[in-house]
Amino acid sequence: MATDKSVLLGMSGGTDSFVTALLLKDEGYHVKGVTFKMWRSGDNSHITQAEELAASIGIEHKVIDISDHFDNTIVSPFVDQYLNGRTPNPCAYCNPLIKWDMMLSVADEMDCRYVSTGHYIRIKDFNGLKYIYKGIDPVKDQSYFLWRLNQNVLNRAITPLGDYTKEQVRNIARERGYSEVAGKKESMGICFLQGQNYRDYIEARVPDFASRAVKGDVVNESGEIIGEHNGIVNYTVGQKRDVNCFDGRSRYVKKIDSDRNIILAGSKQELNCMEFVVDDLYAANVDELSGSKAFTTIVRGLGLNPKGDSFVIHTEGNRATVKLTNPAWAMAPGQPVAFYDGERLVGGGVAV
Repeated sequence: MATDKSVLLGMSGGTDSFVTALLLKDEGYHVKGVTFKMWRSGDNSHITQAEELAASIGIEHKVIDISDHFDNTIVSPFVDQYLNGRTPNPCAYCNPLIKWDMMLSVADEMDCRYVSTGHYIRIKDFNGLKYIYKGIDPVKDQSYFLWRLNQNVLNRAITPLGDYTKEQVRNIARERGYSEVAGKKESMGICFLQGQNYRDYIEARVPDFASRAVKGDVVNESGEIIGEHNGIVNYTVGQKRDVNCFDGRSRYVKKIDSDRNIILAGSKQELNCMEFVVDDLYAANVDELSGSKAFTTIVRGLGLNPKGDSFVIHTEGNRATVKLTNPAWAMAPGQPVAFYDGERLVGGGVAV
């Protein structure tokens, strides 16, 4: 039977999850660790590192191969979306659909009441519900990727690092005699690419890539052909490089039409927008997205986050219109969009 002080910790073999283990033990939790094998090939040295770190502080540790599930749920849709002219962010899907969901299942199997990670976020009560709040370190805050986490997860989640800066976390590792762990490099980018360019990754994965990466027309808002592109898989909204126009003028990708193999290009100014639509909308309290309350909207990608207030008008089902008081630049279909009330993460969606 799970006790009130039992917690399953997702361990990556890095600094953050290891220091999380130390902090949880300091607070009297009975910590167990789990590391997921998430990709089928390539460098999986982090698994050995996680095992060694767990052993060094005497906690039970389990390795679970979920590579097939990860590939089917995260990697394949990522590739398909890029091939169809969208700009997906797999981290926004991986966290709720893989990491946290799987951790809850394993926690139940291992008799753990809580689950924990090394995310730099805080979890607090607000109006009877649990909400994610930004971590105190603005550089390391990871709340943006977690707007899909539901109450079932948040009611069991413990995230100690939200109250620390990255430097403080490194110092904890050093003070405990783990200088090598403290000096570990940050893991950057999309994990399964393992440092590879996403275009090269897709090309190696897709057998008929060459037939999909065929040249096509670049057009302007009037539909006039103004240039030629090198295959839509090589472009994202907001991109300037390789947008080859006959008149030699610099233009940016505004829209990608995969069905017609056409790219719409325009000036930098033409990529500004004051309104856009999101689907896959999620909020702990959807009624809060009434259109009368001002939020801060965050979008990650090539685009620039809109400054000032935004208003989320929930239309129906899982769709909403976002109206801005200042323009957003280079909004791309597939990009996650997160809504904040101050430091509180209210919800989010995916740009259409």
